[in-house]
Amino acid sequence: MRDRSDPTESRFAALFDAFALAGVTAVPAVYNDDFAEEVETQLRNCRLVLVWCNPIEGGRRRDVLDAMLRRVADSGIVVSAHPEAILKLGTKDVLFHTRDLPFGSDVCRVDSLKQLEEELPERLRHGPRVLKQYRGQSGNGVWRVQLVGPMATPARLRVRHAQRGSDEEVMEIPALLARLAPYFEPEKGSI
Repeated sequence: MRDRSDPTESRFAALFDAFALAGVTAVPAVYNDDFAEEVETQLRNCRLVLVWCNPIEGGRRRDVLDAMLRRVADSGIVVSAHPEAILKLGTKDVLFHTRDLPFGSDVCRVDSLKQLEEELPERLRHGPRVLKQYRGQSGNGVWRVQLVGPMATPARLRVRHAQRGSDEEVMEIPALLARLAPYFEPEKGSI
């Protein structure tokens, strides 16, 4: 795929055209962890790197990419968006930090599975909740959870993953916690 990348055939064709009209030479740099060193060598011959990365597509992570982009930036090349900016804006923390602004909403941050287990039942008493993993897109890692009937022990929940094609399920809190446990693994961040 890297060897066959053609800007005119990509979904970014209009962007490449705009750069060309502005007199800027733009070249694609298709990335995968398997050939990160090759991409880094290519990027070190640029003055500006414009990054678009789907952070968790196909179970991927950004740690190898981010380390490489930091090295490129540290060498004096402008990297947009720098991994540090992504950490501030490209995660669900932005929802938490803006919760008190006029466009904010009732958001809380959950840093552990234990915290979720302790706090979720009370939050559900006040209505449905949307749980979002630390980093994601297109509904991946976004869950709508609500009580089925009054709070009971064990509580029965109506749960739906927002990812396209997901079906609504009814389960108890321990099953939901087991389903969400991977989101709390250190490399995934917090829900």
